[in-house]
Amino acid sequence: MRFVTVVCGMALALVSASASFSGASAQTPQSITTPDTVETRIGTLKFKDGVPSPETTTAIYDNLDFTYAFRAFTDTFQGVSVEAIRRGLVSVGIKDNEIVLFSKLMDADSIFLTANADTVY
Repeated sequence: MRFVTVVCGMALALVSASASFSGASAQTPQSITTPDTVETRIGTLKFKDGVPSPETTTAIYDNLDFTYAFRAFTDTFQGVSVEAIRRGLVSVGIKDNEIVLFSKLMDADSIFLTANADTVY
């Protein structure tokens, strides 16, 4: 019985609260509305009453697909680079778990992706 009283009290409070705002302006502030068009780097996005057009939806999903594909590439680039270096070393006779030490600093003739010219490898 106490639960029903609490629920009825909350419902009455909500009804009273909404009734107290009945004199508020019906106009929506411009700062929180969605414009009909938005210029972006992927083109003009069009909206009707805040809902994107089918073309806008397609453009947004295409952009998301591109973004995810680019992210997949950049997230795996380092691993692919290390594997390419490992394969290159194996191709000249260096076995896995062996250490390679260069006797000189890198120069323009060294073909490495991220080698520094002032670091001994």
